[in-house]
Amino acid sequence: MIFSRNFKAFAIALPMALGACDMMGGMMSGGGGGAATPGLVSNLVLVPGGMQQPGNPAVIAFGNDEPSIIQLMVQITGNPPDSIQENPECGAGAMRFAAFPGGVTLNFLGGDFVGWTTRDPSVPVEGGLRPGLPAPDAADVTYSSTTLGTEFDQGDGIFGILTADGSEIDMMWAGTTCFFR
Repeated sequence: MIFSRNFKAFAIALPMALGACDMMGGMMSGGGGGAATPGLVSNLVLVPGGMQQPGNPAVIAFGNDEPSIIQLMVQITGNPPDSIQENPECGAGAMRFAAFPGGVTLNFLGGDFVGWTTRDPSVPVEGGLRPGLPAPDAADVTYSSTTLGTEFDQGDGIFGILTADGSEIDMMWAGTTCFFR
């Protein structure tokens, strides 16, 4: 099931997403019924088209509206964004960025969720890669040298950049970003 833009789908999806957290040992409450653990976003898997919660096949898809996605992320992580910033000079148009504790940033264009970036090594990324791991050495991963450094494409719509020495993954992303190359 992929969430559409309409609020009705969101209203149906929110309880499912929150229920998945409860079924997974109370991840929203830190496992013990208390307050959520600051920066906890490890109950998400970042995927090419958005985000998922482990064990839940539903994708929190690109294209959903910004307020609904931020509200859902707050419900999942127990934390509001550290900051919401805007850059009017992105190639795709004016974009907004909601940075959550731990290093996951959600990207918005025209009021819609269009991408994510992460530097958080605790957040799984589909395909098994994540920041902090050694540089990928797989046949389906391609590399290119850009003004940002050594970028890679894992072949499924998820991209990344290596640390300056090229030894490990520094950052990963999917969807629309605001990188100046």
